[in-house]
Amino acid sequence: MLERIANGSGAVVLTTHNVESGNKAAAKARDLGIEKGNPKLQFAQLYGMANALSFGLRNAGFVVSKYMPFGPVELVMHYLLRRAIENRGLLSTSTLDRVLLRKELKRRLKPAII
Repeated sequence: MLERIANGSGAVVLTTHNVESGNKAAAKARDLGIEKGNPKLQFAQLYGMANALSFGLRNAGFVVSKYMPFGPVELVMHYLLRRAIENRGLLSTSTLDRVLLRKELKRRLKPAII
């Protein structure tokens, strides 16, 4: 699909929570000359998951969205559990997210303490 986008004939939304997969796709897009902000290549992650990946992709100039399922709790919980099971790397990603959030909080609070 990335090659089709580079040739002008395709579009895709890549929905991964895996940092390695996201970075590989971004690198391939750059290698193919897909310009930053191209609306035909977008990334998306579930709200609250893989924030480090989302911010990194956005900072690199890619279009990034967060999606949030909604509906009756009994239906939404099954969906969220399936996503967590399918994304076994999620736990390591959430650790990275926590580290980055802690670092950002310290950065923001430092001026308030001085």
